[in-house]
Amino acid sequence: MDRRTNRIADLVALLTSTTDSEEIWKRTVAFCRSLGLKDVNLAEFSSDDFYPIWARLSMAEHEDHQEYIEGGFIDVDPILHARADGSLVDAMRMDLHRIAPVPVDLKKSAELKDMIVRGGYDETVIVRASGTQAGLDRTIVLLTEFQNAPAIHALGATQLKTLANLVSAFNAPPTPSDPSGHFTSLYEFLSEREHDILCYLANGLTNDQIAHRTGLAEVTVRFHIANARKKMRARTREQAVALAVARGLLRL
Repeated sequence: MDRRTNRIADLVALLTSTTDSEEIWKRTVAFCRSLGLKDVNLAEFSSDDFYPIWARLSMAEHEDHQEYIEGGFIDVDPILHARADGSLVDAMRMDLHRIAPVPVDLKKSAELKDMIVRGGYDETVIVRASGTQAGLDRTIVLLTEFQNAPAIHALGATQLKTLANLVSAFNAPPTPSDPSGHFTSLYEFLSEREHDILCYLANGLTNDQIAHRTGLAEVTVRFHIANARKKMRARTREQAVALAVARGLLRL
């Protein structure tokens, strides 16, 4: 059997030997790095949105990730823009040293390219996969360093697509009990009270009914709903519920 096929079988065995989601993500990252990848990122999107609903990033371990968040570089991320304008194709390779600037902000786009170079990244392979629900899709980003690029190329497109699809299939959104790789600029985790109130909303209860169930004042219920909307980056309470469900944050 081809050694590359063995490596895929190794990953399947590794990920099926535990049901702990945090351990699955840690094993995923460690395995990808054993192949020579520098990082692996996984994100789920609604087909109509620019920003992902949720993401797990091994890049979150690096110091420059905080700079990426605080500097608002997500707005000029070339992968997100390629996805949004329809130019992102499955198993697409992107030379990170030759990425074209994003017209929306040329200065910030150039700064992001400099950050990528400083981080030692060389190339990325981007794979599309099915999401967990209709209307959702996932994007898996496999990033290489210059010195390891030949080893990654040797795997071939089919092996890389298989690897990426396994990463997608076995990994779930981060949660408060399993925060590894959480992309914190997208949303914040809910408090227990916010979680419970969104669950009541999801089951059709009104503010007054929730107040009666919880023993809180109705104005306090509204306060927690407003906080939950803010944390979910949601325009309405209904959207807050939908996003919390998609992010695996509600135990309905």
